[in-house]
Amino acid sequence: MEEHKEHYQTYRRYLISSKALLKYANLKKPIDEITPSHIEDYKIWRARQKRKNTKRLLRPATINRELACLKAMFNHALKGRHDFRNPVTEVEFLPENNEQTRVLTFEEQGKYLRFGSDPLKDVATLILETGCARKRFSGSRHPMSQLTRAISTYLSARQRLHTEGFH
Repeated sequence: MEEHKEHYQTYRRYLISSKALLKYANLKKPIDEITPSHIEDYKIWRARQKRKNTKRLLRPATINRELACLKAMFNHALKGRHDFRNPVTEVEFLPENNEQTRVLTFEEQGKYLRFGSDPLKDVATLILETGCARKRFSGSRHPMSQLTRAISTYLSARQRLHTEGFH
């Protein structure tokens, strides 16, 4: 992990992930005794745990970050030795679906409509007034579907920027 200290986010992620990895008993053995089966068991063990702050099950992305940390640890250990393999390379990471749906407030809708260009206002108004979900609206075979997909993607990006405080 020392080699990642200059990359603060990676270093921080590895510190957090390593704490979770160290809690699992089957990973507390000599490195050359850890098998892909132990790692698969770890995935199952972690998937059953809940976050402390929300009491919701851990997301697959969290477990994948921990597996990436474990993989990096093995790769680091393998730099000096070649008498064992990295078992993490034989384990599939979990599929991630972290997309979240959020409903705009009336104030946010007003901002979009006030500051958008005319074509954006027209399509945004259509989407907002019909209550049409982004996925349903963008999946249409209508000739305007490319435009609506682009605008819908733009609105989603703007929404993410707004929620992250970049407005």
